[in-house]
Amino acid sequence: MVTRYLPAVTGSKVGGDWFDVIRLPSGGTAFVIGDVVGHGVTAATVMGQVRTAIRSYALLELPPSEVLRNVSELTGGLFGESFVTCFYAVHQPSDGTLRYANAGHLPAIMIRPGEPPEQIGEALAQPLGVGSVFPQRTTGFPPGADLVLYTDGLVESRTRDLTLGVEWLLAGIPGVLAAADLGTAWDKLVEELTSGRHDDDIALIHVRHRGEDAP
Repeated sequence: MVTRYLPAVTGSKVGGDWFDVIRLPSGGTAFVIGDVVGHGVTAATVMGQVRTAIRSYALLELPPSEVLRNVSELTGGLFGESFVTCFYAVHQPSDGTLRYANAGHLPAIMIRPGEPPEQIGEALAQPLGVGSVFPQRTTGFPPGADLVLYTDGLVESRTRDLTLGVEWLLAGIPGVLAAADLGTAWDKLVEELTSGRHDDDIALIHVRHRGEDAP
């Protein structure tokens, strides 16, 4: 697994991006990425509260749809007009599945062996604090597959359109997968996508499923 959190390098306001990886009592693993809309102390405070709430509900082994529903109710009640995008996924090694729900966040990217990158979970529901129903989906996550979660700072800026940025990201992922060092490859791709001048925080999780027998 490779993770990155890169604060904005232009501007001085604190952001609300975060990621989390949670080992569950059942043996599964939850992967979480999210972004509080806005910047500053309020965004950072909301982020801390939401991250804690998601971790708490995750450890209760609630389904992804229920985790997001409960956190959405909490967010809307505590923080007024604040809302949060979040992608929440659980890998269950016992059956090789990935269950996920998406609250207004960018879709995740799944890359299965021999197949091109596929976006999953696009436009499933409104953000936390706004939405109340969060449809859940299940897909296979076999050994040899990769999962990428990221925030919009990686693909969007004042001078870079979101759609184009996502296209560039998808085009760059095969090179990352072929690299001997995933971390170095991601650092290079982030630099290429942002030209070293991202004006929003960037959070990133890359999960490589190596199989249960891998060292």
